[in-house]
Amino acid sequence: MKEIIKVNDLNYKIFHNFNISFNKDKFTTISGSNKCGKTLLLRILSRKILLNEDININNKNINEYTNKDLYNMIGLISKEEVIFKEETVLNELKDTITNTNEIINKYNLQSIKNKLIKELSIKESIYLYLIINILKEKEILLIDNIDNYYTKEEMTNIIKILNTYKHTIIMTITNLDYSINSNYLYIIKKGKIVLSGTPNYVLQNDNIINKVGLDLPFMYDISVKLQDYNLIDDIELDIDRMVSILWK
Repeated sequence: MKEIIKVNDLNYKIFHNFNISFNKDKFTTISGSNKCGKTLLLRILSRKILLNEDININNKNINEYTNKDLYNMIGLISKEEVIFKEETVLNELKDTITNTNEIINKYNLQSIKNKLIKELSIKESIYLYLIINILKEKEILLIDNIDNYYTKEEMTNIIKILNTYKHTIIMTITNLDYSINSNYLYIIKKGKIVLSGTPNYVLQNDNIINKVGLDLPFMYDISVKLQDYNLIDDIELDIDRMVSILWK
C-alpha cells in the first residue's frame, strides 16, 4: 500500500521522536483525549506550523513545496481554518463549480444557499468549507474534531459523504463511533501512539481505550457484551442487522 505522508522522528512540543504514516487514498481516523497532540499534528502536516523536520508528502519534504502547491494539495477543515473568498454561499459555490443546483441538492445546501457567509453558524460554515474542499478534489483532507459541532445524525451523513471521497482523508475525532467506517485508526496519548490498526482491531483493546479516557462505540460495546453471553458470534455494528440476529 502506497504511503502519501510519512513523519520521521518528529520533535516538537508534545512529540518526541514521533513517527506516523498515512496511506494514499485511504480514510484514517485519529483519536485521543484533549491535548493528546492530534490537532497539533494536523497543523504540522498542513504546514500551519513551519518546522525543519523529516515530514514527507508524496516522497518529498514538506518544506520543498510552495504555499500554493500545499494549498492546492491539502484542505485543512477546522473551526479555525474556514476561509471563503466570496460574500455569499451561492457565489462561493459558483466560484468552485458550474453545476451549482446539482451540488446544492446533492449535499443538502438548500437551507443556506441564499445566506451571506457572515450569517453562517459555526457548523454551517465548517460543512460548507468541507464541501468546497471536496469539490476541489484536494489530494489530502485534514479534518479536525468537527464531531464536536454536529449531532450524531449529522455526523453520520458527513461520514457517508467522506466514504465516497476517492482521495486521502485524515480526520481527528473525539467520538470513536466515527472511526468504524474508516480504514485505519490511531489512538494517541500525550504525543505517543498507544494503539493503531483497523478500527475492528483497535476497538478490541477496551482496557487501553478506557485508560486513554475514551469510550467504546455504543454498538461495539453492545456487541462485546452480547458475545460474552453467547448471543452473537461476531461484532455487529449495524443495529438493524443486530436486531435481526437476536430475533432469529
